[in-house]
Amino acid sequence: MDLMVITVNAVTNKVSFGFGQRSTRKITGIDKLVQLACVKLMKTPGRDVISPTTGGGLNDVIGGNINPDDIREIAADLSPKVKKAETEMIAEQIDKDLPVEERLQSLTINNVSVDETDNTSYNLEIRLLSEAGESRVISVNSVLLGG
Repeated sequence: MDLMVITVNAVTNKVSFGFGQRSTRKITGIDKLVQLACVKLMKTPGRDVISPTTGGGLNDVIGGNINPDDIREIAADLSPKVKKAETEMIAEQIDKDLPVEERLQSLTINNVSVDETDNTSYNLEIRLLSEAGESRVISVNSVLLGG
């Protein structure tokens, strides 16, 4: 059984995930899709013995030596990782009997911004779109090291 470890703000549709308060309810629909996308985005290729090439690898950028003054460099590093996660998720859905709410249509970077108060972290917003036409915004915050 899949359990809920993410929360979706009912007003903004923004997704939060992490080690905070969890629900033990069964997860279905777009919430399940969002949770799978979060796992896929954060999974680092080369770390899983069973499927060593899979994962978007956003964790690779956390703490990376990236110049916080160059938002284009940050976006350029993140974009192929999001695309890889999207491609893998769509390929994994082939020949599976999933409801349209649990099938990924696209993952798209909405915004990348640097925290202007200290220039050491960025916020990445990824728009998830299901085949049912429902969307959510996944927000990832990360720490950068100066370049």
